[in-house]
Amino acid sequence: MHDDHVTDITCESTTLAPAEETGDSTTCTGTYTITAADGTAGSVTNTATATGTANGGTVTSPETYQTVPVGQPPLTLHKKGASSGPFRVGSRVRYEYTVTNTGSTPLHDVHVADHRVATVTCDGTTLAPGASTTCQGTYQITRARHRPLPAGRHPWRRWQGPRQVPDHQRGPGRRRGQAGRSHPRWWRGVGGRSPVPARRAAPRAPR
Repeated sequence: MHDDHVTDITCESTTLAPAEETGDSTTCTGTYTITAADGTAGSVTNTATATGTANGGTVTSPETYQTVPVGQPPLTLHKKGASSGPFRVGSRVRYEYTVTNTGSTPLHDVHVADHRVATVTCDGTTLAPGASTTCQGTYQITRARHRPLPAGRHPWRRWQGPRQVPDHQRGPGRRRGQAGRSHPRWWRGVGGRSPVPARRAAPRAPR
């Protein structure tokens, strides 16, 4: 007997009578342990053949196969807040998680990961089919370090002196490298005047 998945096969009898006579068949058994790869595939198929000798020659049976469906161990998780508000900065919020094994195989090393709760502890870490466990975790509310600003705004924008412009953009009466209105916008409208004294253009000679 040969099986592509089972290595140890035992048969009740190794000698068979001719067809249609008593003792023309026998039963063989073997065991295979389902692997994680089989669970990922969703099934496992094994192929077997039987061999024997007659009149000094080898006789081999046609191949036969069997496909066994393998169900992945389903797991469900339900989360709820177990603390009552109102909440404020510094408050601690307690969460409860219910983990249930809805599959047909036992589960081991059961744990919960939460992106806001650093440590989640469970009452049990091994679940039989249909069993549940309760887990707990706590999160402390913190204050945001920075308040978001509207797009295009800078939190510490200050006036950094007159704006430099190319020579070909300078108008008459302006100093080299400066624009006429270079003071910061947040000064405009204060008291109706600009803190930067206006510069008068020098008169030009008629052409």
